[in-house]
Amino acid sequence: DKGSIRLLDEYLTKYWRFADPIPKDEMIKTFRDIREMRQKPAHQIIDDCYNPVFFDQQRRLIFRAYNAIRTLRLILMNHPKAKSYVPSAWLKKGRII
Repeated sequence: DKGSIRLLDEYLTKYWRFADPIPKDEMIKTFRDIREMRQKPAHQIIDDCYNPVFFDQQRRLIFRAYNAIRTLRLILMNHPKAKSYVPSAWLKKGRII
């Protein structure tokens, strides 16, 4: 059985040729890291606690997730069937974090 992240990676590798595969690899790694981070807390009960470190970790993770989703969006914008789609300037430009 293949998971969705693995299927996405195989699809991108099969149908796209990257001059520099590093952004794609970082995107896949981010998706895997997020899945791994949420698996343990999703399957156990833990007490709430306040720790300022969590805020910093969450902020870094959100930046990584944003960049991963933006990378995927930019890859898919280059699909031949998406040539007629004209994204808004703000959508295409995004915000690089």
